[in-house]
Amino acid sequence: MAPGMTAVSTAVGESILSLGGAMSDAMVVGESVGVTSSLVYSGVTIRDRGEMLSLTDMWRAAGAEPSQQPAKWREHEGTKDFVSHIASVLLIGEDGCFQTLRGTEAGTWAHWQIAFAYAKYLSPEFHAWCNSVVRSHIEGRNVSVYAAPAVAGLTRQDLQQFAQIVGDASGRAAAERCVELMDNRVRDALVPVEERLIALERAQVRRRALSEATRRDHLEDTRALGARCPCCNMADVVTADAARAPFTEFDHFYANSHPGGAHTWLICKPCHTELTTGRVPREQREAEFRAYQNKRRRLPGRQQTLFG
Repeated sequence: MAPGMTAVSTAVGESILSLGGAMSDAMVVGESVGVTSSLVYSGVTIRDRGEMLSLTDMWRAAGAEPSQQPAKWREHEGTKDFVSHIASVLLIGEDGCFQTLRGTEAGTWAHWQIAFAYAKYLSPEFHAWCNSVVRSHIEGRNVSVYAAPAVAGLTRQDLQQFAQIVGDASGRAAAERCVELMDNRVRDALVPVEERLIALERAQVRRRALSEATRRDHLEDTRALGARCPCCNMADVVTADAARAPFTEFDHFYANSHPGGAHTWLICKPCHTELTTGRVPREQREAEFRAYQNKRRRLPGRQQTLFG
């Protein structure tokens, strides 16, 4: 290769490497950013940082009722049981579920799953808003957070290799090899991002609500089977009088468009969140779902009514 071409190739390689470093730095900064403030309810900004939401902000947004302060809510036995369950599911320990901060970030903070439970305690209207707006905010942000490590690694490591090849090699074959290298690495890096987006897209499919009869059947059958969440077998999802327990959700296992008893179940909130966000692939819980449905079939009087 002519000296001029070598200099040009080296310059191109160095420019690509510089651009890749800048992209990587930007993504790392975006991933580790502290407090954000895009959530506003009744004129009150609700701060979030990583997986944490400000319970203090949520309390103020919901009306600042003195009896509903975060510290008082944490004293309830139901809250303690729920936090213990969340800690065991997420493997973060109960100390990792809450943070008490001072300074510009002052207030009580909690993992977003716990914050959603607090929202339900504050008011039905506020809880509904959190389930819609806050959940979309968190899930949408997590897509970029999950993508950042893969792409950041790509821009720092692979672009360095790309720049070296462009700068040092010669001929058409070397250029084609560079293109092939980058194409393969980009495809590999985007696989987990694509899977995450597919999971979110499925979650947005129009959800058909369960009928009252189907809900009642699940409540009665789950209580007859021990009242525990059939997914994790840890949290109680039905009360002694066959009522739906707090922090539970009716889940459409296969598709939101199938609300029948054979396609749904009542599970605890943490399990529902893991399934609907794709953190736990549904195929990993299909055995539990099928086991629940098989046990329902064997309950007295259910053989004809459930699946007929």
